[in-house]
Amino acid sequence: MSKYERVLITGGTGFLGKHLAIALNEKAEVVLTGRNNKQNFKAKSVTGCEVMPMDVSNIESVRDCVAEVNPDLIIHAAATKFVDLSEVMPMECIDVNVLGSQNVARVAIDKGVKSVIGISTDKAAPPI
Repeated sequence: MSKYERVLITGGTGFLGKHLAIALNEKAEVVLTGRNNKQNFKAKSVTGCEVMPMDVSNIESVRDCVAEVNPDLIIHAAATKFVDLSEVMPMECIDVNVLGSQNVARVAIDKGVKSVIGISTDKAAPPI
Protein backbone atom coordinates (compact mmCIF):
# COMPACT_ATOMS: atom_id res chain seq x y z
CA MET A 1 0.00 0.00 0.00
CA SER A 2 1.07 3.54 -0.67
CA LYS A 3 2.02 6.12 1.93
CA TYR A 4 -1.23 7.82 0.96
CA GLU A 5 -4.56 5.99 1.00
CA ARG A 6 -6.69 8.66 -0.66
CA VAL A 7 -5.42 11.13 -3.26
CA LEU A 8 -7.37 14.09 -4.64
CA ILE A 9 -6.17 15.49 -7.97
CA THR A 10 -7.39 18.96 -8.92
CA GLY A 11 -7.46 19.48 -12.65
CA GLY A 12 -7.92 15.74 -12.87
CA THR A 13 -9.68 15.94 -16.21
CA GLY A 14 -6.65 17.45 -17.95
CA PHE A 15 -3.80 15.59 -19.62
CA LEU A 16 -1.51 15.54 -16.59
CA GLY A 17 -4.27 14.82 -14.09
CA LYS A 18 -5.58 11.82 -16.01
CA HIS A 19 -2.10 10.34 -16.44
CA LEU A 20 -1.28 10.84 -12.76
CA ALA A 21 -4.54 9.10 -11.88
CA ILE A 22 -3.75 6.12 -14.08
CA ALA A 23 -0.27 5.84 -12.52
CA LEU A 24 -1.52 6.13 -8.93
CA ASN A 25 -4.79 4.22 -9.20
CA GLU A 26 -3.29 0.87 -8.15
CA LYS A 27 -1.49 2.39 -5.16
CA ALA A 28 -4.25 4.53 -3.64
CA GLU A 29 -7.86 5.53 -3.99
CA VAL A 30 -7.76 8.41 -6.46
CA VAL A 31 -10.48 11.03 -6.84
CA LEU A 32 -10.26 13.52 -9.69
CA THR A 33 -11.85 16.95 -9.88
CA GLY A 34 -12.90 19.09 -12.79
CA ARG A 35 -15.41 21.81 -13.55
CA ASN A 36 -16.61 20.58 -16.95
CA ASN A 37 -19.18 17.76 -16.79
CA LYS A 38 -18.34 16.42 -20.25
CA GLN A 39 -14.63 16.25 -19.41
CA ASN A 40 -15.44 14.77 -15.99
CA PHE A 41 -17.34 11.92 -17.65
CA LYS A 42 -14.52 11.28 -20.12
CA ALA A 43 -11.88 11.29 -17.35
CA LYS A 44 -13.89 8.75 -15.37
CA SER A 45 -14.16 6.42 -18.36
CA VAL A 46 -10.44 6.74 -19.17
CA THR A 47 -9.07 6.38 -15.62
CA GLY A 48 -11.70 4.36 -13.79
CA CYS A 49 -11.48 6.88 -10.95
CA GLU A 50 -14.28 8.76 -9.26
CA VAL A 51 -14.59 12.31 -10.61
CA MET A 52 -16.17 15.11 -8.59
CA PRO A 53 -17.14 18.57 -9.79
CA MET A 54 -15.00 21.28 -8.24
CA ASP A 55 -14.00 24.82 -9.18
CA VAL A 56 -10.70 25.82 -7.53
CA SER A 57 -11.55 29.50 -7.93
CA ASN A 58 -14.50 29.01 -5.55
CA ILE A 59 -13.27 28.31 -2.01
CA GLU A 60 -16.64 26.83 -0.96
CA SER A 61 -16.44 24.36 -3.84
CA VAL A 62 -12.92 23.38 -2.75
CA ARG A 63 -13.96 23.16 0.90
CA ASP A 64 -16.97 20.94 0.13
CA CYS A 65 -14.99 18.60 -2.11
CA VAL A 66 -12.07 18.21 0.30
CA ALA A 67 -14.47 17.62 3.20
CA GLU A 68 -16.26 14.88 1.26
CA VAL A 69 -13.13 13.16 -0.07
CA ASN A 70 -10.97 13.59 3.06
CA PRO A 71 -7.69 13.05 1.16
CA ASP A 72 -4.26 12.30 2.63
CA LEU A 73 -2.67 13.99 -0.39
CA ILE A 74 -3.83 16.69 -2.78
CA ILE A 75 -2.06 17.00 -6.11
CA HIS A 76 -2.97 20.46 -7.36
CA ALA A 77 -2.81 20.36 -11.15
CA ALA A 78 -5.75 22.64 -12.00
CA ALA A 79 -4.77 25.57 -14.19
CA THR A 80 -5.52 27.62 -17.23
CA LYS A 81 -2.41 26.64 -19.11
CA PHE A 82 -2.47 28.58 -22.35
CA VAL A 83 -0.44 31.79 -22.28
CA ASP A 84 -2.47 33.40 -25.07
CA LEU A 85 -5.65 32.88 -23.01
CA SER A 86 -4.11 34.85 -20.16
CA GLU A 87 -3.72 37.82 -22.48
CA VAL A 88 -7.38 37.71 -23.52
CA MET A 89 -8.92 36.66 -20.18
CA PRO A 90 -6.42 37.72 -17.50
CA MET A 91 -8.88 37.71 -14.58
CA GLU A 92 -10.03 34.14 -15.23
CA CYS A 93 -6.40 33.01 -15.32
CA ILE A 94 -5.67 34.83 -12.07
CA ASP A 95 -8.80 33.34 -10.48
CA VAL A 96 -7.77 29.79 -11.39
CA ASN A 97 -3.98 29.89 -11.32
CA VAL A 98 -3.37 32.24 -8.40
CA LEU A 99 -6.49 32.36 -6.24
CA GLY A 100 -7.30 28.71 -6.99
CA SER A 101 -3.89 27.64 -5.71
CA GLN A 102 -4.39 29.79 -2.64
CA ASN A 103 -7.83 28.24 -2.05
CA VAL A 104 -6.46 24.71 -2.29
CA ALA A 105 -3.63 25.53 0.15
CA ARG A 106 -5.96 27.22 2.65
CA VAL A 107 -8.49 24.40 2.62
CA ALA A 108 -5.75 21.77 2.88
CA ILE A 109 -4.42 23.49 6.01
CA ASP A 110 -7.91 23.94 7.49
CA LYS A 111 -8.84 20.29 6.86
CA GLY A 112 -5.50 18.85 8.04
CA VAL A 113 -4.48 17.29 4.72
CA LYS A 114 -1.11 15.56 5.25
CA SER A 115 0.54 16.66 2.01
CA VAL A 116 -0.04 18.92 -0.99
CA ILE A 117 1.90 18.82 -4.24
CA GLY A 118 1.56 21.90 -6.42
CA ILE A 119 2.18 21.51 -10.14
CA SER A 120 3.50 24.58 -11.94
CA THR A 121 5.19 25.45 -15.22
CA ASP A 122 7.91 27.60 -16.71
CA LYS A 123 5.10 30.00 -17.67
CA ALA A 124 4.52 30.95 -14.00
CA ALA A 125 6.65 34.07 -14.13
CA PRO A 126 6.43 37.88 -14.31
CA PRO A 127 4.82 40.23 -15.28
CA ILE A 128 2.36 39.48 -12.44
